[in-house]
This record gives sequence, C-alpha cells and structure tokens, in this order.
Amino acid sequence: MNAPDLESKEFYPSSPPHKFRVYRGGQLAPMQWTSGIQANFTSGQSTPWLPLNPNYITRNVAANDDQLQLFKKLAELKRSRGTLPSEPTAAGSTFTDNGKLRYNSHIKERPVEFEWYQNPCGLIATRTTPKDVFFLANFGNESLGFVGDTRCEIGGKMIKFEYTMCKKIKIYLSTNLSLQDSDELEDLYLDPGDAIIGEKLNTWGY
Repeated sequence: MNAPDLESKEFYPSSPPHKFRVYRGGQLAPMQWTSGIQANFTSGQSTPWLPLNPNYITRNVAANDDQLQLFKKLAELKRSRGTLPSEPTAAGSTFTDNGKLRYNSHIKERPVEFEWYQNPCGLIATRTTPKDVFFLANFGNESLGFVGDTRCEIGGKMIKFEYTMCKKIKIYLSTNLSLQDSDELEDLYLDPGDAIIGEKLNTWGY
C-alpha cells in the first residue's frame, strides 16, 4: 500500500474539477536502496514512519546500478565528443521528405544531418553526417541483425529493410557488453532492447 499523499487530499476539496491533475502516488515513500530489510533505508531495528513501496524487492538503487552506469557513460560520451554539441550556433532546423532531419550545429559551413531508417519489426538505425556517428536499436520482440539487408515478417508478408551500412565500425557505447568489442557490422545481432552508439570506419554502402 502506498503512503497517503497529503497534498492530494488537501487539493481535492479546494478544486474538484482538477482533482486528477495533481497526484504523486507512491512518491512519498522511503528511498529504496537495496532489496534488503526496509530497503536498507534504515536499520532492521526501526521502521520508517512511511511505508515502503512493495516493489522495493526488484526496484531499488542496487538493482539499477547497470542502468545508472550506462547513463553516466552516455553523459561522459556527450561531453567528450563534439558530434552533438549541447549549445549549437548554426540555425535553420528543417524536416525533409527523404528521411533526413537537419538540425542546428556548431559546424556552420556544413550543417549536420540526421538520417534514420526503420523496419516494421522494430529495428531502428540512425546516423549523423558528415561525422557518421550512428545509433542502432532493437525495439522489436526478436533478435535482429545486419547481414546484407534485414527482413521481417508482418502478417505473413516478408518486408525488406534495405540498410547496408559500412562493414567496419567502432562501438563507443552498448547496452549489451557482449557487443562492445564488435568491429564488423555483419556480426551484430541485437536482442530485444539492445542499442549501440558507434562510428563508421569506411564508406557506407548506399
């Protein structure tokens, strides 16, 4: 049972038409550090005055350490490389009809273009030019790879996903550590939920 939200209770009679706009649910609960006794919020000899959220067994800081480390690495990657500057200076962001998005960049002479590709099975591939940094992600339910082209079956019909990238790549960050040392695009098979950020080492094949 979640802790009572006193703010929501006081808000309800003051403005009934908007009673659902403010509700914090289980946010008023002790910090869930581990899956141990009292979520390690306090010692086993004492009890927090607010009840713990029952999901502390699986949702706690210790259990999410891998995700926290991934976000830290992602932030460090953004700081260490100038591919996607946080304070662009060039103007003129425009959508185009050919799968490209031009957005602000510190490279005034040649604005960076963001190109994306996807297939109905959930495989997403993007890259930026001219630096050719790419992002690959599998939002589907099956493992997907890049051998020539990627096909997937939708309603009994094979859908061709034409996306022939470079063969040699360098991976900077991956949600799956087993992919971290891959240097051949054709060796990559992304399980559901996998994603990588990398850079091409030779020309793209389209």
